[in-house]
Amino acid sequence: MYYFIHPQQSKSGIFRRLLFLSVSVLHFYTFLIIFASDKIMNEQPIRIRDGFFITNSIQCPIYKNNMPTTKNIIDTIVPTLRSRELVRLILPILIRWAKSGKTDMTYGDLNMAVVGRRQYRLGHQLGQVHKVIDELQAKSGIEIPTLNTLVKNQKGFPSPGFVVVYPHYNKLNDEEKRVFVEGMDSKAIKFKRWDWVLNQLGLKPAQIITEEELQSKTGKMGGGESGSHKRLKKFILDYPESIGLKDVVFRSDEYTLPSGDRIDVYFIRKNGDRVAVEIKPKSSSDEDMMRGIFQCVKYKAVMDAVGTIECGSFNVSSILVLGGSLSDQNWEIASELGVDFREDFKMKL
Repeated sequence: MYYFIHPQQSKSGIFRRLLFLSVSVLHFYTFLIIFASDKIMNEQPIRIRDGFFITNSIQCPIYKNNMPTTKNIIDTIVPTLRSRELVRLILPILIRWAKSGKTDMTYGDLNMAVVGRRQYRLGHQLGQVHKVIDELQAKSGIEIPTLNTLVKNQKGFPSPGFVVVYPHYNKLNDEEKRVFVEGMDSKAIKFKRWDWVLNQLGLKPAQIITEEELQSKTGKMGGGESGSHKRLKKFILDYPESIGLKDVVFRSDEYTLPSGDRIDVYFIRKNGDRVAVEIKPKSSSDEDMMRGIFQCVKYKAVMDAVGTIECGSFNVSSILVLGGSLSDQNWEIASELGVDFREDFKMKL
């Protein structure tokens, strides 16, 4: 249909004709939309593929809350109730290690963190941890590095069971394993979405101790120096080799740092290295041993600061010497903070 507008036609007439054309076009497209919708809903089945609603002619993205859930992956992948419990404990611990850059943890360390004793077999559950991560990766489309290389044997490598993660692992020689494991560890440490992984699996971060519990345990100060503490201090001062220190050129007890802290025993070695020793006798409470852990952290930080001011090239370290042994919780805290500790110390050469 053609519309001819005469040059002498009024402006109002032109407007009416244009309005009629617009309404006609709108009615035509409305009819097409209704017809197409009826065709889709009544004749074409709706399917889901790759995160979209699919018909023969339309793809509509699914909103996030309609995506398949990932929080049941552990229940789906891990067959037994006990193994599910262990996997739910292992994963947050490995993620904590990855986030804090720990690559020297052993199977014994993992056993202690999970079940409270070193002699325990978690190899099967470690394999299931990998399968859970693999499944989350498949569902999300996000590449997630393995956590399994963070746990090592005494040689510094994952056990032969690592073939679950990398089938050709046992064909590598030691040097090839070292390079391979270092690469995998680096990926795990650099990965920035571990909190997302925990959330997707319905897990919470592994927390060794709450802030409230820490304050309640470390806020109580002990009494004066006991006789057993004095004897241990004197023995270590006289015999630094009893804790593995050689070539000592300077020694002092109750050495005062610039912060005002007093170190039980302080050594300077021939190569210039400084060593602070904190001593806790067997009679020390669990709370007192926890304070000793944090004292070692503080001593090292202050000695590092002194070295920076003095432009010194020496190394600094701290050692916690215990007449008894650490509780499971204190053991985890000391390990997490990198504190060197010696349990069940005896005064003998």
